[in-house]
Amino acid sequence: MRALAIGLSFGVALAAQEGSRQVSTFSTNVNGSVIPGSSSSEAWTQDSYGKTTTARGINGRIVPSESIEERVVYRDAIQTVRERLTQHYDYDGKPAGQEKERIQESSNPDGSQTVVKASYQQDLNGRFQLAEQVASQIVKSGANRSESAIVQRPGLNGSMETVARVNTVMTVGAGREQERVATYRKDVNGRFYEASRTVRDRVQAQPGLVSETTMAYEADASGKLEPTTRTLSQIRKLPDGSEVRESTIYSGWATGRTGSAGGLPLLEQWLVERRPGAGNTVQETTSVRKPGLDFPPTMGNYQTVSQSVCTGKCQSGGD
Repeated sequence: MRALAIGLSFGVALAAQEGSRQVSTFSTNVNGSVIPGSSSSEAWTQDSYGKTTTARGINGRIVPSESIEERVVYRDAIQTVRERLTQHYDYDGKPAGQEKERIQESSNPDGSQTVVKASYQQDLNGRFQLAEQVASQIVKSGANRSESAIVQRPGLNGSMETVARVNTVMTVGAGREQERVATYRKDVNGRFYEASRTVRDRVQAQPGLVSETTMAYEADASGKLEPTTRTLSQIRKLPDGSEVRESTIYSGWATGRTGSAGGLPLLEQWLVERRPGAGNTVQETTSVRKPGLDFPPTMGNYQTVSQSVCTGKCQSGGD
């Protein structure tokens, strides 16, 4: 749900920049062999954004999997309207339906911002029907930010009904950043209750080292919020421009695991290494390891699961 309320459009994040990048991803099979996988190509300007993604199809051929086109259709001193068209493809690379989004951003006299995102999906006859609308009110105070979003979808009678509310608060202090996202949904009686909450703390422990803790909660049958996942991350920036991120994940879904954080058993550890390469490239390697079933648990060796090479403006946008 957070994606609905924050970062409504990737192209919007890139609006003040121009550039392009290409990413090729390789996976590693059980024998340790590297296999070419998906690839993507992006290009953006102040008024447009485009992305094409390809993947290996069921017969081994490289086929398109998704394409995105976004453009500004209206802009004045207080309002910007963007339209985004997403084309999906099946496993054979054949077109498999489209989705359309219209994003309207408005600056208000009190300094706040209103963002309305309407999402449309194709019906069986190929006509676009309104599937969801998210209206967000964003207030900034210095580096702090709060956002309230209302999510609406068509009801049984065809009219739009509120199905969720999302409140986001981000506070920034000296060397610390905290973000709290609370999602409210309707119960069987139509009353809204807090269905989930995510709290992320990011602390600049020392130059070149950031510690990040993310806690996720979900409501149980009685409506009480219970922790479901805890992620502890260490992000190191090295003098050569490399970045190493190691994340330890504790989850209630790790049945039978031992070793815990806040009552949650250890699930796995992820290691993501980003290193600058020759010719304006960035190489990223993702590895994972899991605990054994012994007690106390011991971690196995990291196993590489994917590698990617990015060429172009690889630090832009969603990085």
